[in-house]
Amino acid sequence: MRPNPVPQTGSQKRRHAHLFVWLAALVAVGLVAASCGSDGDSDEVFVDTYDSYFQSFSADYNPSPNIEDLSQRSTVAVEATLVDVEDGRFFGASETEVEGVTLNLVFQTDDKTQYYVQLSRPMDSSVDQLRSVLPIGARSVIYLQPNNDPLEGVWFNVREDGNEWYFTTPQGWILDHPERGIVFPLEERESESPFTETPATTRASIGDWLVTEKQG
Repeated sequence: MRPNPVPQTGSQKRRHAHLFVWLAALVAVGLVAASCGSDGDSDEVFVDTYDSYFQSFSADYNPSPNIEDLSQRSTVAVEATLVDVEDGRFFGASETEVEGVTLNLVFQTDDKTQYYVQLSRPMDSSVDQLRSVLPIGARSVIYLQPNNDPLEGVWFNVREDGNEWYFTTPQGWILDHPERGIVFPLEERESESPFTETPATTRASIGDWLVTEKQG
């Protein structure tokens, strides 16, 4: 099972609810709880900064104790560049009655292979907002599992080529931020390693976090 990180919006950010969804059957429910809401139950709108997006995530998952374990649990393990942000899947009663939206982070390896990695996003955010604050062009090491969630007729804008992924855990995105250095954006303390076991060697560069390359 894998977590699906879900951002909180408005008053939900202040409640700090655990909004990671573990079962595929509960993905839609989790996204509705986090991303929907009328003007009456939210007095804030998304603020377009790097921190406002990533600090809205809350995690409840089974962490890997070390990077080697994370690699073993992953289908894909590569070093890649974040090249774009685009609309991902969305769900609702119809294409015009949207209840939850997602974002695709587009990563590209040196051999031009691309991976579309899904994250949830606030309903009151836009791709253009997020593209403006996320570090496009930054290098990353990513550990991924395929997005095999059942569609059940409620999902739209699904990629026909099946190239849709999740981070294996929130530990699975290791970013070389141009201003902050190596960080873990989906972790509460992004500048600290989320692995409980100290690595045998110092991982000073982004490439050091890739222990075994896998391409799905």
